[in-house]
Amino acid sequence: MTSNRTGASGAVLATICVLLLGVGPAPTAAAAARASTASQRVIVVMRDQHPNLLSRARSAQRASALDADQLPLIRALKDGGARSLSRLKTVNAVTAMVSPAERARLAANPDVAAVLPDRRIPALRAGTARSAARSAVRSASAGAAGLCPKNPDHPLVEPEALHLTKADAAQPLATGKGVKVAFWTDGIDPDNAEFVRPDGSRVVTAVRDYTGDSTEEPTGGGEGFGDAGAIAAQGARTYDMSKELPYAGLPKGCTFRIKGFAPDADLVALKVWGRDGGWLSQMARSIDDAVWKEKADVINVGTAFASLPDTPDDPIRMAVHAAVAAGVTVVAGSGDSGTSGTVAGPGGDPDVVTVGATTAFRLVGQAYGYQRYTSDNITALSSGGTTQGNRLVDLVAPGQAGMAPCTVDPRWTDCTRDTLAWGGTSQSAPFVAGAAADVIQAYKRTHQGTRPAPDLVKRFLTGTATDLNAPADEQGAGLLNTEAAVKAALGSGGLVPSAAQLNVTGAAGSSHTDTVRLTNTGTRPQRVTMTSRAVGAETFRTDRTVTVGDPQDTSALEGALAAPPVTFDVPSGTPLLNAEMAWPGTAGSGSSRCSWPTRTAG
Repeated sequence: MTSNRTGASGAVLATICVLLLGVGPAPTAAAAARASTASQRVIVVMRDQHPNLLSRARSAQRASALDADQLPLIRALKDGGARSLSRLKTVNAVTAMVSPAERARLAANPDVAAVLPDRRIPALRAGTARSAARSAVRSASAGAAGLCPKNPDHPLVEPEALHLTKADAAQPLATGKGVKVAFWTDGIDPDNAEFVRPDGSRVVTAVRDYTGDSTEEPTGGGEGFGDAGAIAAQGARTYDMSKELPYAGLPKGCTFRIKGFAPDADLVALKVWGRDGGWLSQMARSIDDAVWKEKADVINVGTAFASLPDTPDDPIRMAVHAAVAAGVTVVAGSGDSGTSGTVAGPGGDPDVVTVGATTAFRLVGQAYGYQRYTSDNITALSSGGTTQGNRLVDLVAPGQAGMAPCTVDPRWTDCTRDTLAWGGTSQSAPFVAGAAADVIQAYKRTHQGTRPAPDLVKRFLTGTATDLNAPADEQGAGLLNTEAAVKAALGSGGLVPSAAQLNVTGAAGSSHTDTVRLTNTGTRPQRVTMTSRAVGAETFRTDRTVTVGDPQDTSALEGALAAPPVTFDVPSGTPLLNAEMAWPGTAGSGSSRCSWPTRTAG
């Protein structure tokens, strides 16, 4: 999740900041000596991954093959003094705590492909839009017109993403019934009213802990509540913005409900982050259970962890790649690090559905009192660009911003009220995971109960996406269109491409040929027109220096301004606008860089 500041009329003002810290002092000789003998957590990846035994139908054969590979290694590791031994199944690998000498012996084993460090991924940080709303104290009636329901008895439906992606129009056709979605979480309350159906059955059918800290350990919880709400919130309660966004000063009666993209789907919560974070091996084990024990149809790993290179030998990327081969659709957020060359693991895997983020500004309009706003732009936070493997995001979905249900309890520190305002590609991904559940249900209905392969689910989603006229390396195929994807899966319309992405490279001036086949799933002929576009050359550049000092305008909607506004003229025909701010910092604090990419209105 990401804390956002957003503006009106299509100007995306979400801040993406990276703090560059200075290098600390060199370790002492004694510390270096301790490090050279200390035990290390590792993931030992076997050379033979048995890709032909990944089908669930061959589970017994895979278990036998993995026994033959792993058990001798386990015995040798025990004899060598290794500790904390465990086995993985989706990835043919063993995790252990070993000495440096043992690690060197493992690396020399011809049956071992790699000995990878079992890294800790930091704990999730609370990210909400409420901090931005705190500076927007307004009179009780200001900004309410058009931003609240005319009749409080007919509340708005949150998140706005439901309407922007036509998921609300898709729900008469499919609601994810009979589909199981597993998702990574830092905590969840299965007893929250939004996760209990009218018949008393639970939306979250299981909560599995991989941290060793139990499901009752206090954590942020915002990620789990956000994901579960995005996928399958029931719309069970009516909330009021006057209470949920108190700093916005909206009047009482500004009511809303929260509903997920696939409210009839069953969810499995995989707790992989504890108070102090989570280990890669724990995340890999959660994917094992989602595939083999829970028999999930979809896995949402919506929060990207950009601390790791997005390379094929990343253990999580290996795990999700194997999960797809086992028949599971895997959805991942591209990351929250900006639009150019920042897609995080495991989003670069060609089999994963990698999701970037667009704006959904109704909530921002309510928070700040904006009468006009423009949604459906690429957010400044959305990771994009070309991956290390020369791939792009597959599609985009709203990620800035929307409401999710929360349970006020000391166990979940992100839940200060009954709802949580949140965003980021970790919001976009569960929206797409919910849409994938709808597509799977729809396809089963018209194909005698057969589930579509993950590649086909991905092509239903990308082939029906709405072109936003944004650069392909930011939007992929375009904005998720849930209704069109469901109709294509039902066989009632839509074109489905033979490939989700084309990857053609060559020297300048050379010619290359590739083929895409389109399947018309409807009964009426459709006209197909091919177009292409490229981002043009830089049309203008301007550099300004401003002095940051005392607040210049304490009445500004976004809060007190520490510098006067900077304006410049944009030449006609400029297709895209990117603004960057650099702060030199001090010798002790490093530097901070922030950017606000946006689209021009004309």
